[in-house]
Amino acid sequence: MSNPNCWLRDINVQKQLEKFFSDADQQFSTYYEANPHTGEPQLDGRLASCLEKDTLDSLQLYLKHIEQKRRKAGLRPLRLSFKVTHITSAEAQHGADIGLVASLDVPGEYILTKAVLVQTKRLHPNPDDTFSENCSYPELFKQRSIPQWERMLEQTPGSVYFFYNPYQLLVRRTIKTVGTRVVSAQHISGIAHRNVRNGFTVLDAYDRGKPLAKWFVEDFICCLVGDARPEIVDTALGKNPRYPVRLSILVTVETEVTELSLWEQKGHKL
Repeated sequence: MSNPNCWLRDINVQKQLEKFFSDADQQFSTYYEANPHTGEPQLDGRLASCLEKDTLDSLQLYLKHIEQKRRKAGLRPLRLSFKVTHITSAEAQHGADIGLVASLDVPGEYILTKAVLVQTKRLHPNPDDTFSENCSYPELFKQRSIPQWERMLEQTPGSVYFFYNPYQLLVRRTIKTVGTRVVSAQHISGIAHRNVRNGFTVLDAYDRGKPLAKWFVEDFICCLVGDARPEIVDTALGKNPRYPVRLSILVTVETEVTELSLWEQKGHKL
């Protein structure tokens, strides 16, 4: 179900965007299933590549569908782009794994720049390199002087976890699409303050988390999820030496300016 309150009023436009992010996550999660011992830093880079480069043809196809629907509504076409910046710093200094920024610049509809901080955790496979519903994320509640979720939440409530999983998994005797699941840092903090004797399994991520594609569109692009304070946006862009991120991803949604003159000449105004 798409977000009926989204500034992108057309539900079909939301669905096209969601399909793109779903394609990217499927490609990423399928890769992880085939390479279950890949470290989180490398997986972060792989996810960024799936968004920025590897699904470019898919993105253009969905944007064409979006353009057709928006033209019928008298609206300018949209452009969706990604800019990935790899930031070098010592592991011990990392405040977050990914700084994610949305620059939404669609005059007459929505203008906002906001950010979230992301910690990533990969599902650890069984000893035979397979995945099952009992597999967990042993690094999540690893003892630290200050837990990761507390450090993120001290910066901004707009903090989340990306849980990396295989694309499909046998869950409760049924093959389910799992892929990357998104859970708020506040939710993880709440779990940590309860009994976590059994850890956090893929079943927990499946039940409590949101698919990456739905979260990207319904929450991050469509809603106010994220922090618009300039200092948090700068942190997510890797400009805060006191709280560095390993990888910065800038997501830009804007009107297609290349056709603006012709578009306006036809009498369409925002």
